[in-house]
Amino acid sequence: MRNEILYKTLKEYCKTALAFLETKVTEPKDLPTTITEKIELSDDGGFSSSYVTEILWNILVDRNERDLTQMKVYQTAVQALRGDAQIAKHLNNVVGTAEMRVKVDTDTCLRSLFVKFLQEQQGASFQGVIFDKVYEEFENYFYRDTVEYRFLSPLNSFQMEIERIQLSPRFYIIKIPKEEKEKMLSHSRRFGLFSKYQMMPFSEYAFELFVEVPKLIGEVPAVRKEESIPSQIAKKQFGEACSALRLFKNGAFSHAYIRVGTTSWELHGGTFTVDSIARQPSIGTLYRLSGGETSSTIRGKGT
Repeated sequence: MRNEILYKTLKEYCKTALAFLETKVTEPKDLPTTITEKIELSDDGGFSSSYVTEILWNILVDRNERDLTQMKVYQTAVQALRGDAQIAKHLNNVVGTAEMRVKVDTDTCLRSLFVKFLQEQQGASFQGVIFDKVYEEFENYFYRDTVEYRFLSPLNSFQMEIERIQLSPRFYIIKIPKEEKEKMLSHSRRFGLFSKYQMMPFSEYAFELFVEVPKLIGEVPAVRKEESIPSQIAKKQFGEACSALRLFKNGAFSHAYIRVGTTSWELHGGTFTVDSIARQPSIGTLYRLSGGETSSTIRGKGT
């Protein structure tokens, strides 16, 4: 914690705002909800789906935005944000990276903090431990000079005997963790992008790349250099890795769409995809890496 006054002020704001929302939600129908399909994978390679109800906390906050912003504690929170020099330089500026930027103001900051807190605690009873976690992420956003992206691109027609291999610093081939794979499939089903038949052979492995870039505040040149855009960096490295692997041994494989997300909370964060999310079939024999084939042997033969 770098600013104790800000911490106490925002904590009081979230407590007061939460208590206010409780007065507005007196029965279940007062909560905005949606029903989503949840995919669960079994150890034998199968899957099951169920439908779950999710509370749309952002909609609840939007419905009561006028009352929330008129509270005295809200105005105190605005002044506390403006009083922090590190935060103040972000306000009323466009902030982000060469990949994506957004306009930052006090309303956006307080709304994002409160919605994130509600999403994390999923209930009406104020939980200090959860607030502390959310506040730390919130404060770190303003005090960091860089943004780290994680790029994940599923591999088609690819297998290996180990769960992770490092190709270069911060660049790996991984077996997609079960929980993440379930989230990816569930997300795709929301948009009707995968039929149940198509989900069965969904990729087990993926390229994983971490790219850290400067955080930009204020106006930046209108012409962006391609090599400075994180997603273009990822595309280039994924393409080069495919070429090296194909030189190393025979087998047909390709990388699919690229899933992009930041490794820490960002006002301009969130997960999105680059390129088509549809599966791109590979024609030819399955590409296999054995447990003894390491990044050094791949580079040695590929050069």
